[in-house]
Amino acid sequence: RTALDAGAVVAFASAAPAATIMIDDFTTQQRVEDVAGANPNNSTIPAGDVLGGSRTLAVSTAPQMMGNPVGGSTLESTGGTGLPDENTLVFSNNGIQTGIATVTYGVAAGGSALGDLTMMGVNDRFFFEIVSGALTGTVFSTTVTDSNGSVTFVENLDASFTPTTLFSEFAGINFGDVQSLTFQLDSSAIPSFDGSLGSISVIPLPASALLLLGGLGGLAGVSAAKRRRKA
Repeated sequence: RTALDAGAVVAFASAAPAATIMIDDFTTQQRVEDVAGANPNNSTIPAGDVLGGSRTLAVSTAPQMMGNPVGGSTLESTGGTGLPDENTLVFSNNGIQTGIATVTYGVAAGGSALGDLTMMGVNDRFFFEIVSGALTGTVFSTTVTDSNGSVTFVENLDASFTPTTLFSEFAGINFGDVQSLTFQLDSSAIPSFDGSLGSISVIPLPASALLLLGGLGGLAGVSAAKRRRKA
């Protein structure tokens, strides 16, 4: 991953690897909003174009700003709305507020199991198509659940990081039998945070099929402080 200025894009090359599995490209519209008196806010909808057939969005905000009904945090899969952020996942925190955004797929979202994400051993990492956001200081976590349990990989993001997370970070998980996935971004250290994703997928090696466009500085590697925790 890398820290991005608004407008920077990470995208697939026109000929993406055949084994790539699209988890979500956010073409199904869904929105949750957390304002004072409604904490947290979440929804689950069927979505035929997401892996597992169902998606849960949840968002919480802090501080709760009583008397400011427009203040809060929003999380939206914009879909084909015709908006500038069409087909993206947008996480926005109003005013001085911070928030936590969570996206869940598979059995934990009321859908079906996600199955073999490796495509018989070919895929080995998640890929996050980051459209915009100054991510330094946020905390990002990925939870993978198989039939035996869950492992969560947590990253305290800094100024240099890559747009992928290796399956090897989830010790003990059987990626041939994935039941659920949960992705969470915590902006508690960054008031008024705004950021967006164009898609979430799993991809194989080599990563040469990725095309990095505009404004992407130094993919020098992952220097983020990281830790694992098992659920």
